[in-house]
Amino acid sequence: MADDTDFSALYHALGISAACTPEQLRKAYRRRVARLHPDQHGEKGDVARLQELNRMYDAAMEFLRTHGRLPGSSPPAPFAAAIARRPEERATAAVASVASERDPPGPPEAGPERHSRYFIVLAVLAITVLALHALEAPRSVEGHRVEAVADHATGNIVSTSSTIVLGMGKAQVKAIQGAPLGGHDIRWDYGPSWVDFKCGDVVTDWYSSPLRPLRVASPHPTTQDWDRFDAARPPGC
Repeated sequence: MADDTDFSALYHALGISAACTPEQLRKAYRRRVARLHPDQHGEKGDVARLQELNRMYDAAMEFLRTHGRLPGSSPPAPFAAAIARRPEERATAAVASVASERDPPGPPEAGPERHSRYFIVLAVLAITVLALHALEAPRSVEGHRVEAVADHATGNIVSTSSTIVLGMGKAQVKAIQGAPLGGHDIRWDYGPSWVDFKCGDVVTDWYSSPLRPLRVASPHPTTQDWDRFDAARPPGC
């Protein structure tokens, strides 16, 4: 069961990282089940998503029993060491490796030609370092921290940073993200990404695909998003 499971989807759905402890995983799982279970929410429960969540959680527990750790929590030592190296170190090593393969040791070069070669190597190094920093920089929406407040007139949650948040109404989602490409009353599709609506047409979940990202702070709602939503949950939701 564990071999064909996308554990990153499980971590996203629970709003936790792959570096979590088993106890953190269990708590996040129980909390998510409480939101999806039809026994607590009646017709508003999501049985299909609950079944998929249970399948992924069982696979994670099977992996834990077999390997003594959660999937993705501890890569092999050589791989982990390579990841831990700073971008500058990886770039320097890459440039040094290329230089050693193309330019085996030989007699000293003339002064101007040697200086020209140094400038080329330094330029390649600088470009590589900048590219690695860009790839490893944390992704955020316009660099703003997401803030949300309750609109007392409508009961919906309003974002103050032009990002979609849990509890937001359809009108503001459309103003931020634009009209959906498809879907229906309780789900708007934006290509591979989607936004779910329940509880009187307010946002209750989303998925932001890298192929067509939404204007959100994370691919799925996080634990902090759910805490904020619980604090200002519309009546009857």
